[in-house]
Amino acid sequence: MSKNLWVFICTHGDLSTALIDSAEMIVNKLDDFYPFSCFPDSEPEYFSRQIEYKLQQAPGPVLCLVDLIGGMPCNQCIRLSQHYDLQIVSGVNLPMLLELNDVRNEYPLSELIKYCLDVVSTSSKDVLSELNQ
Repeated sequence: MSKNLWVFICTHGDLSTALIDSAEMIVNKLDDFYPFSCFPDSEPEYFSRQIEYKLQQAPGPVLCLVDLIGGMPCNQCIRLSQHYDLQIVSGVNLPMLLELNDVRNEYPLSELIKYCLDVVSTSSKDVLSELNQ
């Protein structure tokens, strides 16, 4: 089981904070979810140091949700994963945060990664086609 699993949301712009704020409108407080944002003038090393500082405080493994594969947030997390118990999933979205909040301490981290990937694939729909079925 993934007790006390910390979740880092690492994105371009204010997306990480906005996702957490939006999720908290629906489910109240998300405990141990931490936003990290990079901006056009962000130095990769500074962004990485912010994440690393929090990683050093983590009670165990960390699940890092990023917006884009190959973007600076993802690349810095990949670099940090070589030294810390950090798993990375791309494609973070609001349904993923909501679902993960409900189950993150019920399954091993490897299962949570699969769960997040399933949420991404099932949360996107052609809404009008779905309604017409």
